[in-house]
Amino acid sequence: MQWNITEKHTYPVHVRVICRDKRAAAELSTAISSHDVNISHATVETIPGEQAICEFDLEVTDLKHFNAVVTALKRLKAVQAVERVRVSDSKPEKKPDKKQDRKGLH
Repeated sequence: MQWNITEKHTYPVHVRVICRDKRAAAELSTAISSHDVNISHATVETIPGEQAICEFDLEVTDLKHFNAVVTALKRLKAVQAVERVRVSDSKPEKKPDKKQDRKGLH
């Protein structure tokens, strides 16, 4: 049996890009794909003043790869801001019992 240790794994990351120009989506997509990053999902929401909020689900190989994409996006004239969006656990937090609040666990 042989192991294919050269195979690269990808990790999902969600990115939000605030643009000065609502027509910038194609330029963003080109910048992302030029770094061999797959875009698994994208949305564009236009906001007043010709601006747009673009969100992308990307597949990157590591932090260095992700940082290179972010740097490329930030260099675009139409880009105002780039941020990683961390998806929190959607389960509601369990509220502690009142007895636990006052005196710790019983």
